[in-house]
Amino acid sequence: MILKLLENRRTTRNFLQDNVQSDDLQSILKSIIANPSKNCIYPYRAVVLTQSNVGKQMKQHLYRHGTITKWEMSRENPITNYFINDVTTKNIRYVQLLRQVLAPVVVCFIGSFYNDVNKNNSSNTLDNQDYFVNRNRLANDGLGLIELMDSRNYEPIIRVTRDVSIAAASCLLTAEELGYDTAYVGNGTQHDNILVNKVPYLNLTDTETLLLMVCIGKKAPVADKRCVEVERQIINADTTEIVFWESQRHEHIKNWPNGGPFITDLVEII
Repeated sequence: MILKLLENRRTTRNFLQDNVQSDDLQSILKSIIANPSKNCIYPYRAVVLTQSNVGKQMKQHLYRHGTITKWEMSRENPITNYFINDVTTKNIRYVQLLRQVLAPVVVCFIGSFYNDVNKNNSSNTLDNQDYFVNRNRLANDGLGLIELMDSRNYEPIIRVTRDVSIAAASCLLTAEELGYDTAYVGNGTQHDNILVNKVPYLNLTDTETLLLMVCIGKKAPVADKRCVEVERQIINADTTEIVFWESQRHEHIKNWPNGGPFITDLVEII
């Protein structure tokens, strides 16, 4: 069953606004806590953005500010052909939005960079048992993702990202099993906490980072264009800014040559 889900799923880039059934949502959320985590620490929390007024406001903020990508190119040396034929200025500044974060349900996985160290080194049996279930007993250096990277302290980054990825994958596959379409959006260091916190509902601390989002709902009809323009403005005499979202990917991007990848492309058996 899981293999068939993996083989058939595709990322959905635009969702209908129909609500996810409450019973289905509970099953999806149960999958988040039914995963392995080293020492049962579960170094993350999940914030579920629904169709409530607060949820919609936070999703709109992520859509227009928290998950965007910007780049600029010269029309003489293009790296992409998006809208290039109907722009007259020398340069184009692209602002790409991720419309999938407007899905009826968006589960935000927030990594908490706990150190895997017991505050109390006592060999007392009860204390050791408590260590595995109480995150408050873990030492925390007060470092966030960027600080850990700068100090080359990679172990907490790897451990937290691993556990978050497992939980997000379970969440996504459970939604697919229940008949919903999904998208998997990575964030990590692409956007800092200050930007995400401008709408104060996730309330990220200095030692937390929004790592992943799983978007859940029913797929909207695919636009006939790969890229859908939202707005444009001429910034100056040389540059036009175009805000857009991507509705689909070309087949050659989705698929490997000859229908791959095959097991032999990625797996070595010894």
